[in-house]
Amino acid sequence: MNKTGFQTRCVHSGDHIVCLGDVYGSTFDLLGSNLPELGVTTTFLDGSQISLLGERIKYGGSGA
Repeated sequence: MNKTGFQTRCVHSGDHIVCLGDVYGSTFDLLGSNLPELGVTTTFLDGSQISLLGERIKYGGSGA
């Protein structure tokens, strides 16, 4: 699925993504630059921060 397909089918404005671990550069760009332009926010955590995962999850997005 290309970037545009992901943006229009999987996430919607107001959604929040929690990304755990190192990600490929293009994925980082998608989550950190492209999706915020559409109103989608991302929290990046590294492997040592897994204990923070539960408190970083935000509810109330589109539920898609």
